[in-house]
This record gives sequence, C-alpha cells and structure tokens, in this order.
Amino acid sequence: MAINWFTTLVSKSGFSTKIGDDFVTAFSDLAQSGEVDAFIVATEDGFSPLGAARGFFADDLGRRETDIAELANWNRFQNERVTLVGLDSRRSGSRLRGIILAPSETSKCYERFAVPVHGRPYRDFYYNVTFEAIA
Repeated sequence: MAINWFTTLVSKSGFSTKIGDDFVTAFSDLAQSGEVDAFIVATEDGFSPLGAARGFFADDLGRRETDIAELANWNRFQNERVTLVGLDSRRSGSRLRGIILAPSETSKCYERFAVPVHGRPYRDFYYNVTFEAIA
C-alpha cells in the first residue's frame, strides 16, 4: 500500500505539509498500516469520504457519530469563518491521533466569495484558502 504524494504545501512562515492520496484503500486500512496519524476530510456528508468513514472515525477516536456529524454540519452550514475543526482521539489504543474537518466547497464561510453567475466560489479559490489554512 503506497500513498501517492502529489504536492507539498509551504506556508509563508516556512512550515510544510505533504499532500497525498490513496484512492484504492479505505481510511481504516491506512490507519491500520500506521502510515498516517490523522485525516483531513471535508464536512460534506452522505456519499462522501466523511459520510462513508464516520462510523470508523467514531469507533477509532472514541467519539459518537452524532458528535462528529454535528460539528461537521456546524462548520458547513452555520460557521461564517473558514475554520479547520480538530477532533482528537479520546480512546486509548486509537490508531489515529484525530481528524480535521475542513470546510467543503459549499460551506457557509465561502458564500460571501460566491460568484453570482455560478452561485459558488471558484474551486481554485476554495482549494487555495483550504491549503493555506492547512499549511
């Protein structure tokens, strides 16, 4: 199992974050391998990475699924600031140290930047803001 590292983000202060993916492997497989200690997932629910893995995250981190869903929904539908929400593990023996809930493209915090013609921000803007927040 290999992670496809496709870029390194470097902040203005010099901190760097490697970004990669592994589309053929489930979150639980990556956590079990010990190759990652946290995941960054968008706050979208349903047929999405968070929706598919919320049960695993809740079990591994010792948190209730409803708590994860409530924080994700708050960050998506109510929070007007671009915010990364960190959830640490509350379970001894957890394979993950935590997860980070990042605003999704349709989050309330991006509404003020929406282009009236399209009704939502350009993807480049969304990704640039999210990547800068991570770095």
